[in-house]
Amino acid sequence: MINERQMEALMTVAREGNITRAAKKLYISQPALSQMILGIERELGTALFDRSSIPLRLTYAGEKYLAACMQIHSIYESVTQQITEIQDGSIGRITLGMSLHMSIFMTHKILPRFFTMYPKFDLKLVESAPHNLAEMVLAGQVDLAIVYLPQISGLSYEPIAKEQIYLAAPPFFYRNLPGCSTGVSNRALHMREVYDAPFILLKRGHGMRTLAEKIFSDSHCIPRTLLETDSIEVAHRLAKENLGFTFVPSTAIYYGNYVNTNGVYFPIADSISERELFVCFRKDTYRIHALDALIEIIADAVRAE
Repeated sequence: MINERQMEALMTVAREGNITRAAKKLYISQPALSQMILGIERELGTALFDRSSIPLRLTYAGEKYLAACMQIHSIYESVTQQITEIQDGSIGRITLGMSLHMSIFMTHKILPRFFTMYPKFDLKLVESAPHNLAEMVLAGQVDLAIVYLPQISGLSYEPIAKEQIYLAAPPFFYRNLPGCSTGVSNRALHMREVYDAPFILLKRGHGMRTLAEKIFSDSHCIPRTLLETDSIEVAHRLAKENLGFTFVPSTAIYYGNYVNTNGVYFPIADSISERELFVCFRKDTYRIHALDALIEIIADAVRAE
């Protein structure tokens, strides 16, 4: 296998057409260069240069071999440059895990800014159910994930923001309630005021369903569940269509543009009214600059609501 020094020698001789001039360019003796070229030819079993011509010319085999050498040289240079950029942190790969809900509402705030800062980075997005994300980080399937509750002791968790939880109210409720308005500037609502109303809830396994059950338990209410769904968007639309109440996080209200669709939302008075978001990653993760930048971009995107 030809090495980099031999490759450079072969290309220089072909370019100069003369062993003596090529040797001067390479800062080696003419006999040493001649022996190097002869060694390559012996290994290949064929002549690479037509020595009967002046200047030296490549044989057909030499042309093919030199073309291959130049391709190899180009690949080597490219890989060397990429390794240098990986070492200085300007290129690399990060796999980010998040729920489908979070992906719908947040990726357009996160990805453009990240790619502006790190245009050569390969950022992969993996969408999964919230309760799977921490396990995926631990298994090495994703480098970091956006989660709601610290779940696994083998991971590091960094809080990035808090989001408010609201009750999205159906028209049959708020039309008969004095002083309410579209948006989130309504008074806090006690769960006893809606204890007999129908609810559209997310299915078990979703963080919002776990939170809803905690709210009902704290308020000593047993919900009248009209429907269960995997989609916050479906639950929110059904609430607007007058079918019942649903719980909606502030990220969905603001980034889903719900606030501009005449929705009516109430803070919750007598239980949990917010939840904290974390990014989690393995404790042995090497914190490259791009990873820290991505965490900060995610935090800024959530706090910007």
